[in-house]
Amino acid sequence: MTMKIVINGQALEVSPDKTILDIARENNIFIPSLCDHSLLEPFAGCRLCLVEIKGRKAFVPSCATFPEEGMEVVTDSPKLKKMRREILELILTEHPHACLICQEKENCDEFKSTIRKVGEVTGCVLCPNNGQCELQELVEYVGLKKVRYPAVYRNEEIRKNDPFFERNNNLCILCGRCVRICQEVRGNGVLTFISRGTETIIGTVLDKSLIDSGCQFCGACLDVCPTGALEEKGRKYELLPDEKKPGFCGLCSVGCQGIYELRQGRIIGLKPEVNSFNQGQYCVRGKFVLRELINSEQRISYPYRRQDQQLERISWEEAVDQIAEKLKSYRGDEIACISSPCSSVENLFAFFKFAQEVLKTVNFYSPSVYSALAHWPLSKGDDAAEVWNHVQDFKEIFAWGADLRVSHPILWVKILEAVRNGSSLFVFDFISSPGDRWAEKKVNLFPLTYLGFLAEIVNQLLQIKKDNGSLSEEENNLLSAGEKKLLAQRLSAKEMRKARKAAEILAKSSSRVFMIGDRMVISKNGSQALLLLEKIARLCQAKLVILPQDSNSRGERELAAVRGISFKPLSDLSKRIVNRQVKAVISVGAVSASLSGPHLELQVVLDSYWTEGAKEADFVLPINNFWEEEGSFLNAAARWQIFPAIISPPDEALPEWGVFNQLAEKMSKSKWQWTSIDRVRRDLKKEVKSLAKVSFPKIKQGSAFIWQPFVQEKESFSKERELKLEMETLGAAQAEDYFLITSPSSDQYRSLALAEVSRGLALLRHHRWAYFHPEDLSSLQLSEGDEVFLSSSKGKIKAVVKSSPFIPSRTVYMSFTWGGAEESNLADWLWPEGSMIIPIKIERG
Repeated sequence: MTMKIVINGQALEVSPDKTILDIARENNIFIPSLCDHSLLEPFAGCRLCLVEIKGRKAFVPSCATFPEEGMEVVTDSPKLKKMRREILELILTEHPHACLICQEKENCDEFKSTIRKVGEVTGCVLCPNNGQCELQELVEYVGLKKVRYPAVYRNEEIRKNDPFFERNNNLCILCGRCVRICQEVRGNGVLTFISRGTETIIGTVLDKSLIDSGCQFCGACLDVCPTGALEEKGRKYELLPDEKKPGFCGLCSVGCQGIYELRQGRIIGLKPEVNSFNQGQYCVRGKFVLRELINSEQRISYPYRRQDQQLERISWEEAVDQIAEKLKSYRGDEIACISSPCSSVENLFAFFKFAQEVLKTVNFYSPSVYSALAHWPLSKGDDAAEVWNHVQDFKEIFAWGADLRVSHPILWVKILEAVRNGSSLFVFDFISSPGDRWAEKKVNLFPLTYLGFLAEIVNQLLQIKKDNGSLSEEENNLLSAGEKKLLAQRLSAKEMRKARKAAEILAKSSSRVFMIGDRMVISKNGSQALLLLEKIARLCQAKLVILPQDSNSRGERELAAVRGISFKPLSDLSKRIVNRQVKAVISVGAVSASLSGPHLELQVVLDSYWTEGAKEADFVLPINNFWEEEGSFLNAAARWQIFPAIISPPDEALPEWGVFNQLAEKMSKSKWQWTSIDRVRRDLKKEVKSLAKVSFPKIKQGSAFIWQPFVQEKESFSKERELKLEMETLGAAQAEDYFLITSPSSDQYRSLALAEVSRGLALLRHHRWAYFHPEDLSSLQLSEGDEVFLSSSKGKIKAVVKSSPFIPSRTVYMSFTWGGAEESNLADWLWPEGSMIIPIKIERG
């Protein structure tokens, strides 16, 4: 349905669902505004967008006025110009405006661009936002030459204690954009209006710091601020960008689109792209940490070899010659290869091809083996491609084993949009989070009994369907004998009631989706947990999505499958090294330093940052990052994305495929002739039939290519195997023990902990933090910030105490990174058994 209106004499056919302001923008008709934003609901606060409508006595705000048939609108008249000048004058009385109306401002812009390194901004020439301020644009448009009203300077303290950005209320015009995007879009509600009248400012409840108020530092408030009131610390003294390039963020599996801002060939910032899946939103990793990662001093730029217990710099020719010669001395079964789910499809293809055809090995490992995606068999594809772009269409959303605010923040934004539009959110997890306040129901899972809890939900659903006569013969046999035995094991009466309540909700007809995170596979029986969830989804006709964490987890999994590669757990590698079955390891991204112990004869690490694991290697080879070379990634929605190269790699860093091409030429008669990524893709398309007709140039231009699984196994997931009666074996757990729940940190790139390169992120969350319930801290006589030792049968690690009311009693939660220091790295505890549920004792540090 459309209607006809007239704007400034121009006849238009428009949709009744859009405001006059939106319609004007679509038709290149400029209407000034300061409080309106495309991501926000109409606010009508600044009054600059007032327009005249024929037949109405008063001016109306175009941002909050919808069209009517035959409406005639005037956006620019003498009365409106006069009104806007007066409104803008009033706004500027509470904003430093001398530079805005100064007759010499053009000279300042040209000759005084370096004087902004001041403690307090009192004019445009001193402001980091100079040249990209919406107030400057409006003053120019309105033609304001003078402010007739007396100026009022708030003299508010500039808040500098929070990470990543500063808050300067002296530059704030109270448009409310930051408050509204924090609440409406991100669901945090950290920022709010404080006081009334002339004393009104933007702040937090009880004047707490942002970090103490629960801010996730997504940067959305900073992106919508029209002035310099919110300013990124890392860019405060940078000049304006002289180049902008479209690209992607590869620090998680979403693959958010953005605009890289460069100055003299150096990346100085990243702005989110509005016309994309992420709709102008980022998370702390993409908005702030990525820039710090790019400019980190921990970057590896040259090849190194170990000589006399020290790493010394060598040439690429020396490195390739020596590594090739050493690898030739080992049989294929004596070599292990560890790939990275952060590598592009082309780089993974090169690694797998080199390992199979040149090294002749079958020993393949990856950190992603501990993810939910790795436990999900290739015989059963999930519904990611269908669900990701339509999350808001589901009436019920079930989050299993994931804090989406941290692991997949952009998906969380989509879910919040759905909840605000009437959908219901249900959360099932071992750990609570502040985001649970948006859930209609939160169910706490317990590590020892959650398999039985899931089995009981299946049982209850079957009983409900049997009672109402809708149970099919196939469904009647859905629960195996082993699963039925689980029902009587360890479930308390309270858990039984929760399972029945969950089944009653699921039994009702509704469009629903299951979002499954990595915490559902923290036990050794992770595959069995997914098997039960698949049965629940089938019984209640829910779509099911596995949430990968790393940028190319799906690509790694699918490419491995097409080449017949099956990843083994790292605990298997640890045993093989100790038994001297594996003598050499080649890894992309260094895993824990403890892996390179006395039993390992050769360790070759390809990485771009120094980690503890890289420092213990025999050879370290510098490789490119995703912003330094073109590469293909299969994101969480199974969409093929081609990341462009934004800047050149430093010094002697090479693409991974370039390294393996050189080693292959030295070690065999293989002449792959990979002189460019197009040559690699030529061979990739030859070997992967699904890619034979794919046009990489068209994908780069924006064509959508949704990936279909490489391999379809014959057996269905539900009939793959009967659930084993293996409740979590936790050794000699004693009454005084606490249970440690751990999982890989979302804040790592390859094996580098992002908190090691970002001091701001280290203040927000850190892999060394061990979270306790406040009552447990009281009984242990510990305080936040204390150092403690967590002791188990697998060893002892050092941690820093953090208090959280969202942690269950007698439970400790701690994440880990793959390349961390041995004294504080939980990854070492995975080698023996592979379980991420561990009984521990607490000792004061």
